[in-house]
Amino acid sequence: MATFGVTLVTASGVVIESFDAETKSEFKRQIASDGSQFQTHAFDKTNEFSIRGRGTNPYEAGGSVSISGITGGKTIVTSAKHGTKNDDFETFEASGTNYPYAT
Repeated sequence: MATFGVTLVTASGVVIESFDAETKSEFKRQIASDGSQFQTHAFDKTNEFSIRGRGTNPYEAGGSVSISGITGGKTIVTSAKHGTKNDDFETFEASGTNYPYAT
């Protein structure tokens, strides 16, 4: 059996057409008395993602999702869209955030 679509995210009965992810962090800089950068600290790392595909939307806002490569913490779907046309297959989009240090 052939595999079609993006395989980083899997869902039964759908084809994943695209998957995008971005890692973000907040930063706090400390400046020395002479104006030079003294220290930098990164905190609140998050991984934001979006998924697009065809078929009935397997994701719902407030739900969770498992994504290969984004591990740890909690992964929450924050937005889910569904579309239909009379001459094409159903489409869906979902986006969300992974909080790797959440328990």
